[in-house]
Amino acid sequence: MSGGLFFYYVLADETTDISQIEQFSLCIWYVEDHSYKIREDFPTFVPVYDVTGVGLANTVLVTLSSLGLDLKKIRGQGYVGAATMREQFTGVQASIKEKLPLDLYT
Repeated sequence: MSGGLFFYYVLADETTDISQIEQFSLCIWYVEDHSYKIREDFPTFVPVYDVTGVGLANTVLVTLSSLGLDLKKIRGQGYVGAATMREQFTGVQASIKEKLPLDLYT
């Protein structure tokens, strides 16, 4: 995976570790340049300090930027998580969609 990806899809899942720290596991799906195979990479866990929709969206976007990924190339996003996080994830996709209108939430 590199910052030169043409387009990519983001999948995030919320989890709480043994020390009770909330975090995202972040996965990136993309098509490999030369083989055209669909790839899924897991670059990082991300600690979450603000669990509002806007806070979670900012966490996702800042993390993607820090990984060297072009935010304008996101073409999809999906979220999995505890039932208590469903409302916040709705806020995440809405906040990201507002900034990046070509991004689809699935």
